[in-house]
Amino acid sequence: MLHLEAKHYSNHPDEVSLLVSPEGKNEVPTARVQVNLGQFSPLQFWKLDDLKKHATETALVDPSPGTLGALKQAGVQVELRYKKPLQVVYLR
Repeated sequence: MLHLEAKHYSNHPDEVSLLVSPEGKNEVPTARVQVNLGQFSPLQFWKLDDLKKHATETALVDPSPGTLGALKQAGVQVELRYKKPLQVVYLR
């Protein structure tokens, strides 16, 4: 649900996207809720291909270990910028 908070409090809410795996919308209840809310609010959802296109412009907030592993496997360089209070990762 961090995605909704980031979108709400961001100075640039149109630049906030939620990274979802192809099966993530069905397996993760909060992702499913956000996809449903997307019908009523302009929420952006990205897949790994979208993220790779915009890697140098992207920061991930509190990514899961699985997400980081998938990015590394896809050839995206990951740079840990902050560990606390939430992990922030920049991509190259």
